[in-house]
Amino acid sequence: MSEMQRKIGIILPSSNTIVEPRSYELISWVPGVSLHFARLPVVRIEANETSFRQFAWEAFDRACDELLSAEVDELIWNGTSGGWLGVDWDQTLSEHLTSVAKRPVITAFEATIEATKALCVRTVSLVTPYIEELNQRIMRNFAAMAIDVIKECHLNLTQNTDFARISSNTILTCLQEVDDDNAQASVIFCTNMNGSVVVRTWERQSHKPVIDSVQATLWWGLKRLDVSTTSLTRYGQLFGR
Repeated sequence: MSEMQRKIGIILPSSNTIVEPRSYELISWVPGVSLHFARLPVVRIEANETSFRQFAWEAFDRACDELLSAEVDELIWNGTSGGWLGVDWDQTLSEHLTSVAKRPVITAFEATIEATKALCVRTVSLVTPYIEELNQRIMRNFAAMAIDVIKECHLNLTQNTDFARISSNTILTCLQEVDDDNAQASVIFCTNMNGSVVVRTWERQSHKPVIDSVQATLWWGLKRLDVSTTSLTRYGQLFGR
């Protein structure tokens, strides 16, 4: 392995099947960086305490320990739970893992917010696979970070494996339904929904940037390591920022 090799450790929900293939595709264009994965048990995403308990600190600690044994340079929580559990929860998770790992830590929610800043976006349309109550929570937490959701689409699914089965045509239809002149960008917010494959198509059609949570998380992880993302601009406008 090259002395310049950077290793990114990614914590995933156990039932996520989208992040790995999409991230491997992207990172193949970025020399000198490798990705390494660990999982924590997550099966259903609902607005109740049973679902929320899946994101207990102990589960994160176990996954963190596995990745630290690979001597990774950075940790990423590649789930969007901060969107509905809240800004404080997301920041506390980052602080907790940073104290344990003694390495930089980022989250998918943080990365999505950073992407809006990089693109100078304050208003968005939102597409998720979640139920309405979770989308309402997400919109409130976006608002807490000065991001206004103009229109939203949610597909009322709760089984995480079902998110990965959503077709690209369905995602595009949702993006079209919530497109609005007052929205400066579109956000696809779920790391187990295959939004990455429609980003360039919808950017060309809408003439607006698209922030996909899988893309945004890898983009921000690379930025935090001072790794250029310009080789990835073929996948979306965000990578040019």
